[in-house]
Amino acid sequence: MPQIEFDDIIINRELHHIHKAGVMMELEPKSFRVLEYLIEHRNRVVPKDELIAKIWEGAAVTDNALTRVIAQIRKALGDDARQARYIETVPTIGYRFIFPLPSDAPAPPLPPQAPEEEPRKINWLVPVGAIVALIAVWFGPYLKSLTSDPSKPRPPRTAQFTTSKGLDMHPSFNPDASSVVYASDKDGKFELYIRQVDGGRDIPITSDGKQNLEPAWSPDGKSVAYTQLASQSIYVMPALGGIPRRLTEFGSQPAWSPDGSLIAFRSEGITSMASPELFPGTDTTIWVVPAAGAKPEQLTQTAMTGGRHSQPRFSPKGRHLAFLSMQPFKSSDLWELDMATRKAAQVTTAGITVSAFAYDTDGASLYLIGHSPEVQSGLYRLRRDPSTRSPIGPPELLTRIDFIEVRDLWINQQGTRMAYMATRATSHIWSVTQAGQAKSLIEDATYRVTEPAWSPDGKKLGYVLRKYGALGDIYISDPDGSNATQITRNPGPDAFLTWAPDSQSVWYLSRLNPNTEVRRVAFADGAERPMATMPALAVQSRIAPDLSAVTVMHNGQLQLFDIASATLRPLAGREGHVGFPCWSPDSKTLAVEIREGDATHIGLVQREGGAVRQITNRPGHAWPHSFSADGKQLALAATWDGFWNIYTLDIATNEIRQLTKNTLGRIFVRYPAWSPLGDPIVYEQHETRGNLYIAELPGAPPAASR
Repeated sequence: MPQIEFDDIIINRELHHIHKAGVMMELEPKSFRVLEYLIEHRNRVVPKDELIAKIWEGAAVTDNALTRVIAQIRKALGDDARQARYIETVPTIGYRFIFPLPSDAPAPPLPPQAPEEEPRKINWLVPVGAIVALIAVWFGPYLKSLTSDPSKPRPPRTAQFTTSKGLDMHPSFNPDASSVVYASDKDGKFELYIRQVDGGRDIPITSDGKQNLEPAWSPDGKSVAYTQLASQSIYVMPALGGIPRRLTEFGSQPAWSPDGSLIAFRSEGITSMASPELFPGTDTTIWVVPAAGAKPEQLTQTAMTGGRHSQPRFSPKGRHLAFLSMQPFKSSDLWELDMATRKAAQVTTAGITVSAFAYDTDGASLYLIGHSPEVQSGLYRLRRDPSTRSPIGPPELLTRIDFIEVRDLWINQQGTRMAYMATRATSHIWSVTQAGQAKSLIEDATYRVTEPAWSPDGKKLGYVLRKYGALGDIYISDPDGSNATQITRNPGPDAFLTWAPDSQSVWYLSRLNPNTEVRRVAFADGAERPMATMPALAVQSRIAPDLSAVTVMHNGQLQLFDIASATLRPLAGREGHVGFPCWSPDSKTLAVEIREGDATHIGLVQREGGAVRQITNRPGHAWPHSFSADGKQLALAATWDGFWNIYTLDIATNEIRQLTKNTLGRIFVRYPAWSPLGDPIVYEQHETRGNLYIAELPGAPPAASR
């Protein structure tokens, strides 16, 4: 069974998630497998030796390891060893799962089953545990209402619209909101589909295998604009299928003007469909292009807002265009451009960070997916005066959103329905040998397990773990991922550790607004010590293996921060973006990412500075992260075959070897770290899955002229 339910506990076996009374509980992978095994064999006492043999698969472990796992399970379930409700200890023998499951009793006749693709009705006001039970096919939105006061804003009623086990995304309504066009990789590659809201099957409208995404239905219902990942271009095609017409040679995120004459888009293309890459990688801006075809026109400049522009949306009457202004490691604010004067004004202020939005039908008010200090994530409605466009009070929280990410809000023209996608990401540390043999090492029900780094003696592995709602801490484990230990607990995010040459301490970066500290943790006493303070919030920073310097992206330029003198100097002399460096083992050379349009290449620059020597020139993205121990090869992540995979590159001969074989657009791989012993390379593998939902909105305000 994919899901197990008992008492107030729900166990999702596919996602390795446990919810107790509506709260997600953390459980290590081996603990989860022990719990599963006990439940599967609940009609008997399971001996300790059997559990160790089945779960640890012959590894040399003691009873203490099993005792620790059982204690962790009991803590997650809220059980007590002395008065057990779920897991009983049978002294000297083993353990038994004792709580009766619903399936253990005679089952009543089942009602007729709805087709797999039919939506499941969900009321956002019911208890959270019931919501989770209703969306057992996958994870769905885990949402809670804050109030039942009729004078307060009410959350909408919602229904799950798609149920694939891949990634369904980018919903857009036709004019009468009877159908939705969306993108899905349920058949392996992203294609576009149309389905009626009230039932029916998918109608594919693309099938070319070119990774088609971000569909937007035209206001007259006759056409669909979309982004093609293969060519990093925007296309328009007939809504019921036909020959696509290429509209631009760059850009993504198309959005129609209400009269259908223009399509707004952002200038940067798509890197991947994963949530962490929603953030623009360059100083992207908002453009428009006539839907009939002509030269695109730039609407915004990053200097307008001090951020990178994304997610354009026209107001219902087309007089304004809203977009997000996003700053690295800072806020993501909503801005609005007056199409007549071309002046931009900030809509949201500090206190709420916006990740998605949609106009309400009055042309001024907005629905927002946002984060605030008080609420980790939530759906808000920001009421604004249609004449002055000034806020009428602070954003009103409609419902909280926990443990998932909601994206791609779309409101139909009548303001009665909202479509959105809800995603859940999993992240693991994998290893791959030079022969291409890959396996998962470190698994965690969390947002990111990332930035792995080998100790110089190859005996330990460090990495950063970022849980949902947390900023990131550093962990150390054995090379196989076992015996993980958390070593930092700072208020700001910790990132990009570098091992000391003797493998007895780690240095890392801890971001403390407005500065970044270089810190050190010695294993002998576990004490953390600040080693240097950099003058600004540093990004794209890596500490040199000899611990003498740090790379810093400062004022748009790659620079070198000398730890001893606390001074900065320019590093890379080249026009355009140069960043994301990694150090050679001797701390003399850096491999860097060179961005040219919607492609990135790899270059080399010496520590003393000077010209960057470009060494790759393939279409797609190539991101270096580590050198081999002899400094002659690079480990990198690239999309040279259309998907993110791990490669090695011989610097002298330019020989390239592909090690991994990922063929899914919803997966990305990052941060390959080459073992100093020669094998293996470890890396982050991140996967995003999600489905679409449709909400019936609780009444729309009267339409206005904006």
